[in-house]
Amino acid sequence: MMKTDKQLLRLAIERQLVAMELPQFEFHDIEGDTYAEGLVNIYGSSTEFKLRLVLRDFPDELPKLFVVSPTILPKYKGYGNVNSEGPSHAFHTMRNGAGGIVQICHFKRDWWDSSKTAVAVLIKGIFWLEAYCAYLKTGRKISEYCPS
Repeated sequence: MMKTDKQLLRLAIERQLVAMELPQFEFHDIEGDTYAEGLVNIYGSSTEFKLRLVLRDFPDELPKLFVVSPTILPKYKGYGNVNSEGPSHAFHTMRNGAGGIVQICHFKRDWWDSSKTAVAVLIKGIFWLEAYCAYLKTGRKISEYCPS
């Protein structure tokens, strides 16, 4: 899919903002199916996570945010996995991505507008990972840590 000049300019600005605020994330395929991807370490967790923000029609459409690694996210005390939940308010997840990877709910579709930045979405993803790690320790739903 070809990007408009307006989208390319916006992505260039987003790329600069992300480089300044979240330098562990890199942009890929700027003129096509653009995405930003990076590694996240959560204090107190031995797991290294990889988030991918898909910016296909950004900023006009709500972007998709996935946990691409690890591909399977276990539940509290090993009772299944978050991937099996699909869309879930308790886990703040959307329909899974390709290969069953977890898609994080970051903004309500009705609340999305072009004033929101890739940095804002990625920060919500990092916060979700922190809530997920807390959930693994306490069993409290992710929605208790990430109110709507």
